[in-house]
Amino acid sequence: MSQAGRAAVSVAILLGALLALQLRSTGEAVPIRKPLDSFPATLGEWQGRRGTIFGAEILDKLKLKDYVMRDYGDGAGRGLNLYIGY
Repeated sequence: MSQAGRAAVSVAILLGALLALQLRSTGEAVPIRKPLDSFPATLGEWQGRRGTIFGAEILDKLKLKDYVMRDYGDGAGRGLNLYIGY
């Protein structure tokens, strides 16, 4: 097979693969998302308490669609804060 023939076969295979991928696609994938408030309140020995609740003005400035803010503590008296904003 000549050089031009190999190139034509390669291009045809490439175009066929691209066409197959395009036809196989059914649209944009929408991720399944749970509300951040469903994040577990208990993680091992750590117990979560309701953290700060943002007011409307802060939510408007931050442009958040969802958030969780909690304070966690363990039996040894250690604490940590969790904030996740989306």
